[in-house]
Amino acid sequence: IEPLLKIHSFYQKVLTLCSKEKALYMGSFFDLTYANINGWRFNEYKQYAFFRKYEKEILLIAINFDDQPVDIAINIPSHAFDFLHIPQKDIYEAKDLLSGKKEMISMLPYKATEVFIDKWNAKILKFTI
Repeated sequence: IEPLLKIHSFYQKVLTLCSKEKALYMGSFFDLTYANINGWRFNEYKQYAFFRKYEKEILLIAINFDDQPVDIAINIPSHAFDFLHIPQKDIYEAKDLLSGKKEMISMLPYKATEVFIDKWNAKILKFTI
């Protein structure tokens, strides 16, 4: 029954965020998978990444559908920065909305954004510009 409770808790968090975070229910969307096909640290069959943006709030959402934890490297194309008006910056402080933990992430088109994700898990990294 414990695995079911973990799944229930996870989905409860996600559904609560969907009603609270404007970037999720009103924001712009930008899929990052096309820029990571055949990536040496991103398996497009087992990981998925995309942006959501509303006004000055950015969400970088990365999902791991693998039964192994992964340390992925997400390539963010220049077009994403232009389309979403994200200033390129070596360090942004982001908060994972699922765990509450803060982490530092890079947002540059020539340097992959590194994110660790546990097995069968996700991160919703929120930062402001």
